[in-house]
Amino acid sequence: MTKSQALALARALNLQPTDVAGFNAVPATHAENAQEQALTRQLETCAGGAGKAHKLAEAKSDEFKRQAKGLPVEVSSTVAVEQSRAYAERDLRAIRSRRGRQCIVQLVDAAFKGKKLGGASIGAGSIREGSPPAAGTNGSFGLRLTLPISAPGITVKAYFDFLGFAHGPEEVTLQSIGVGEPFPAATQEHLFRVLVGRASSHPLP
Repeated sequence: MTKSQALALARALNLQPTDVAGFNAVPATHAENAQEQALTRQLETCAGGAGKAHKLAEAKSDEFKRQAKGLPVEVSSTVAVEQSRAYAERDLRAIRSRRGRQCIVQLVDAAFKGKKLGGASIGAGSIREGSPPAAGTNGSFGLRLTLPISAPGITVKAYFDFLGFAHGPEEVTLQSIGVGEPFPAATQEHLFRVLVGRASSHPLP
């Protein structure tokens, strides 16, 4: 597979506006800054992932946003195409490992330590894992990272969910954010099934 074919595949597998009814689509214009790139490399090294050198292409969907009970919720997807199935499976093993989960919490805590978010302070994160159904794939993972956000007189929790799977050389991840309460489970499960079905039915170049 060429890099251009891999990029076209990644874009085709991502969430589309028609998949996410009732949400506002915002183009994903954010590019990783130097600190974020360094954290990504540290995570790959810490967890034992394949690393960027073996990645043919990566694409992100729009960010789909709306308000729920006056608080923001957001969902998006990311698709990476590795040089081979073996590299995708290596990344899957890394993120499902205990070491991988510990690395995520450590690096997130380090990234937010001492920082303020609109005047609020961010506490230490915690993580939970699961394995969402993903028939026809090489395997799946589910992670929920919870961060307490405190301002004078109030503390709320922000929930960052990552549901993903590997399919051949493809790595597909559904990311969602909920503040005050997690992203709606039924919507999350539906969108994950959409991504699994799309990857399973889409032929490789």
